[in-house]
Amino acid sequence: MSDWKRPASVPFPSIWGKFEGIKVVDGKKRQYWIQDITNDLLELAINYMTTGFLHEEAFSKNHKSFEDPVTVEDTRKLWKYFSEHKLGLICLTKNESGQNEIAAINMNYRSTKNESVDTSWVKSKKIRLFLVLMQYIYGMVDLYETLNIDHQMRAFGLFVLPKYRGEGIGVEMFKSRELLCRAVGIPASSGVFSSLTSQAVGKKAGFIELVDVTHDELEKVNPNFVAPGMREAAKSLKYMYIIYK
Repeated sequence: MSDWKRPASVPFPSIWGKFEGIKVVDGKKRQYWIQDITNDLLELAINYMTTGFLHEEAFSKNHKSFEDPVTVEDTRKLWKYFSEHKLGLICLTKNESGQNEIAAINMNYRSTKNESVDTSWVKSKKIRLFLVLMQYIYGMVDLYETLNIDHQMRAFGLFVLPKYRGEGIGVEMFKSRELLCRAVGIPASSGVFSSLTSQAVGKKAGFIELVDVTHDELEKVNPNFVAPGMREAAKSLKYMYIIYK
């Protein structure tokens, strides 16, 4: 990962979006806002990602990453590592007691062409396998050449807490990601979407499919890429992008 720093001209923290929920609760709809993940919220956000995202994301769930303490610890370190770019987003709302409560988290970072990420410290075999899988998919089509760019935003997890699903939060997070990218000068965003739900949300938010690779194809490359159950999440993994013109 590059030593890029968020421009000082972009206030931290900033609020990148406000919206009203869809569901009516006690006669009214919830109000949400999306902001940068501040240091005081980072540990809690990572805890939610650990107990939620690792249990639900197709690769992590079916490779049982959450059952391996080494994998859990390395994943937490990666989230902290990526948070140094100060590009992570968090969606908040007021709970029944009027206190701020986390509704969703999106762990983002800036990626550059030909970058070299130090993973020598990674002990987890599952994380190493995941990183190899991602690099294989990223390498199927060179997004940098396709879009004629030298940097972009990538995500290492988007998680909406179960209590707040059905409120359209995923799409709103992507809208806020665009505003953040424009503010800090990042021209595009991409990611690998591993479930039907995430693929549908990405498409609704304007993401374009770059690569569609089936689990059968991945299995031929490396049988360990695909764990039992991954096919139930989606028939394929989709590498999708959006460019901010």
